[in-house]
Amino acid sequence: MLFKNATLCDYQGVKEGDLRTENGIIIEIGSLTPLPNEEILDVEGKLLFPAMIDLNVAPKSLSLSRKNLLSLATKALKGGVGSILLYPCTNPTCSENGSIELIKSLNTQSPIHLLPAINPLNNEGKLSDISTLHNSGGRAIFARSDIDAHILMKIAQYAQMLDIPLICFCQDSSVADGVMNEGILSASLGLPSIPAYSQTKEVAKIAEMLHNMPIKIIFDTLVYPRSFDILHTFKENLSPIQADFFTQTSIHHLILDETLCENYNTAAKINPPLVDKQSQEQILNLLQKGEINTLTSLQCADFKSKKDQVFELASFGIDALEVYFSLLYTYLHKHCQIPLSLISQFTSYTPAQILNLNKGSLQEGKIAELFIANPQTELSLNDISSPYHQQSLYGKIEAFLSNDTLYTPYTKEK
Repeated sequence: MLFKNATLCDYQGVKEGDLRTENGIIIEIGSLTPLPNEEILDVEGKLLFPAMIDLNVAPKSLSLSRKNLLSLATKALKGGVGSILLYPCTNPTCSENGSIELIKSLNTQSPIHLLPAINPLNNEGKLSDISTLHNSGGRAIFARSDIDAHILMKIAQYAQMLDIPLICFCQDSSVADGVMNEGILSASLGLPSIPAYSQTKEVAKIAEMLHNMPIKIIFDTLVYPRSFDILHTFKENLSPIQADFFTQTSIHHLILDETLCENYNTAAKINPPLVDKQSQEQILNLLQKGEINTLTSLQCADFKSKKDQVFELASFGIDALEVYFSLLYTYLHKHCQIPLSLISQFTSYTPAQILNLNKGSLQEGKIAELFIANPQTELSLNDISSPYHQQSLYGKIEAFLSNDTLYTPYTKEK
């Protein structure tokens, strides 16, 4: 298949050119002449991106079922995401082989790749058989920072032995039983709050415990500037640090702030919580300075009835996977002038490096998972429970190439 006259966008930069794929692999890039009987797509004026890779995606209502996973795959296709690492603390949990086998089996039916993560604790709170789960297909370990320190160290040792990343959600649940960010707004609304130190002290603890271990550690969904300051201090003052520290935040924390919680708007209820406007702007500045390595849609949908409750009882999460690229393009690129090459680096190249996947860039020899986006086409999300309800977004996905099949996700054609 030949993509002609494309605007090629990946971590290396943006350039005009043609791209040829064969048997699921990118084989040639440049000014190319069509071959006899070759399928040709003229994509002049369109963006050609490597499919994004999201390291934190949860199925609806945290229910691990065939229906939920295939629905998730359809949303990912619309949002430009070709591979998703599934959040493992589901029902049933990914601390048993059956759950991982279910995820793997659906890859034959799914237009995208569903990657299992490992829940290192079983239902009794004891250590899972992590080696067996990895042999079954688990691609990373996902752990909370506030579990027993000795168990956490054992989990890190498994990550080292198996050479897989450790994704760590830094939050102390004993002081994080609130529903929004601690501050003047939460006090004025009379809502129980989540203090910044519920995250920052856990970041310091994990960095101190694991900085001498030669493993990849992803500090998941960091939202407070102080969390980044702590990691920066470790990198500057401790030499050598054997661990590879990666920082991840969500698109929502870059473009939204806690004022959306006014009037008890449950569409803005998310964990970690949206922060104040000043902190949100600082996080965006950290992204521009390269202090943030990867981004996530932090997909976590629930039934609308679970959102349509009083704020304290409403479920956490935002359902926006199907407009993920459009959010990135509209808010980060158009509004904040963040280069498309950096957006691709945060969402495709670096996640691929973390998971050791031969994808995530437009280079010869890489797996051909690509999408075509129209920067001029406007779309909106019709979901009253979303903070992006009926907002004008740009960068609609027009086609998606995966497994040598070209999908047109909004028309369900192939």
